Amino acid sequence: MRGVALLGVMCLLVGCASRSCSKDHAGGGGEPDGLVLPEPERPPMPRRGMVWIGPGSFVAGTPVDVLPRIADEEMPGVQVVLNGYYIDQYPHPNESGAIQTTNVTVEEAELRCGSVGKRLCTELEWERACKGPDSTTYEYGSVYNAQHCLMGKAGGLSPSGTSVGCRSGYDVGDMHGGAFEWTSSKWNRGAASDFVVVRGGSSEPGDVFGRCANARARRADRQYGDVGFRCCAGDRNEAEVFLEVDRPGDVLKTLSKNSELVEVLEGSLPDDLVRVLPEGKGGVFRVERVHRWYPIGNEQMVLGSGCAHPGGHALCGVIVARQRGETTIPLVFVPSGWWLPSVQQHDDRRMVWVYGGDGQGKYRRKVAYMWGRIGVGEPERGSQMMRRR
Repeated sequence: MRGVALLGVMCLLVGCASRSCSKDHAGGGGEPDGLVLPEPERPPMPRRGMVWIGPGSFVAGTPVDVLPRIADEEMPGVQVVLNGYYIDQYPHPNESGAIQTTNVTVEEAELRCGSVGKRLCTELEWERACKGPDSTTYEYGSVYNAQHCLMGKAGGLSPSGTSVGCRSGYDVGDMHGGAFEWTSSKWNRGAASDFVVVRGGSSEPGDVFGRCANARARRADRQYGDVGFRCCAGDRNEAEVFLEVDRPGDVLKTLSKNSELVEVLEGSLPDDLVRVLPEGKGGVFRVERVHRWYPIGNEQMVLGSGCAHPGGHALCGVIVARQRGETTIPLVFVPSGWWLPSVQQHDDRRMVWVYGGDGQGKYRRKVAYMWGRIGVGEPERGSQMMRRR
């Protein structure tokens, strides 16, 4: 419809140079009687049990300012144009009330699709079918609801079509809440590998795994009890996900005290720190140490350790901020009590320890990177610290 409207506007702008715009009037000076618009593009013939998704664009991946997001696995919310294609309404065997087919390799899945004149979907074809015409985060909308697709449910697979709320805007069903689904796409994230992309599935946390942009890597030559497939048809779209992944070897790096960076951190304190700082000179928080933290690929965090001295005991902790290009975005404040905190690397690169202390002695807190968000643990003291070494 948009293309039709545009043709009409172009006709009006260039005048009636052809009979497709208007009828000629006697004398040649009259206004056009009306516009003769081309007929809209008609979808191809229906295919039983399949949904036609017409040519168009969608937002692939997750925009950098939307969380949760996996920076080294997802495109940063970019427009991708795809030609039209068909996709099965349900996972194989594509029958309402049937249990999904699992325990097949990707080659076996391709053969089964090929035997009925179909093929495996690419991961971007799968993602567009899930996001629907409005490119929503989940197939049912932009706000997570565990009940719609029964994310994280215990037990076996449910019959197709029983989760009536688990449908995309294109009326494609059960893309989450059951088995993951093979695609025909290689895992093109960083270094080349033999892994293949699976989409959909069910796992915890549901608001992360239930997103249309979420992807996992699996070995193509293996069968998995939690991996099935659905088929597509029509010419294969060549658009694929290709991500360069920057994953420095030094997970936690001490930086020289950059006055500009320190000024940004001190001038943009997280709300949870501002609320506990008193007004006046003693309530000014000063950053004394700065670290760079690379919890996953394509993600940089800045840790600013410092204290305020409102009187009596100091108020100390770490400002955790996201570094995106030249922009620093403060996220949370991790209290360290009365002591200027020290930051140490955890065995898992997605975590660091923050050490501090108060009148009861030394303690530490675990700080975890969770799909773009930061989680802060409770203080661990004495025997707790020893047990976890």
